[in-house]
Amino acid sequence: MNRNTHSPLQYIMEDLKETLVNSVARKIGVATITSGIKMVRSAIDDTPNKIDTMKIAQAFVNVGLGDLPMTTLDNDYETITWDEWQPVLDTIKSIASYFPWTAEYFDCDNRANFVKSFADKFTDVNTCGLAYLQIYHATTGAKLFLHYCNIILTTDGKLHLFDVDNNGGTITEIVKGQKIVGGIWRYEVLSTRWF
Repeated sequence: MNRNTHSPLQYIMEDLKETLVNSVARKIGVATITSGIKMVRSAIDDTPNKIDTMKIAQAFVNVGLGDLPMTTLDNDYETITWDEWQPVLDTIKSIASYFPWTAEYFDCDNRANFVKSFADKFTDVNTCGLAYLQIYHATTGAKLFLHYCNIILTTDGKLHLFDVDNNGGTITEIVKGQKIVGGIWRYEVLSTRWF
C-alpha cells in the first residue's frame, strides 16, 4: 500500500522554499545584469555630441532617402563617432548570440528594439534608430520579406545599417546612389523611428 507521507504543511513548506529560491535567483539575476551593463558602459570610451532632429533628417537627405517617413520622439539627440560605435556593436552582437531568433516572440522587431535598448544604455546616446525595410535577394532581386533592423547615425552625419539577424550582425554604410546590401540581402528602407 502506497501512502503519501507528506502532510499539507510539508507541501506548503516546499512551495515556500521554491518561491524563496526563485526570488533570490531573480535578485541575483537583476544584480548581475545591472552590474554587467554598468561595466560595459564604463569600458566604452566615447564623447557624445548633441544634435537636433534636423540633423537626422539631413543625414537621410544626404544619402538620397529624404522622402522616407521618419518619426522622432525626442527633441534632442546625441551621436558618437563610428570608431566609438564599434565596441558597442561588437558587444551587442556577442549578447544577441545568446538569444536566438524566435518567430513571433524574439524575431526581427523584438531584436531591433533589443539592439536599440542596449546601444542606448551602453553609450548614453540615442542615435541608434529603428528601420522598417523590404528585403530583396541581392543577386536575383526577388522580393523576400519585410524586416526590422537598426540604423545608426554617427557624429560625421553618416548612416550605417546594423542588422543583428543577418549573419550575426551585418553592418553596411548607407551611401547615396548605392544599393544597401548585406550578404545575400538587399535592403530597401521604408521608414525609420528615432527615440
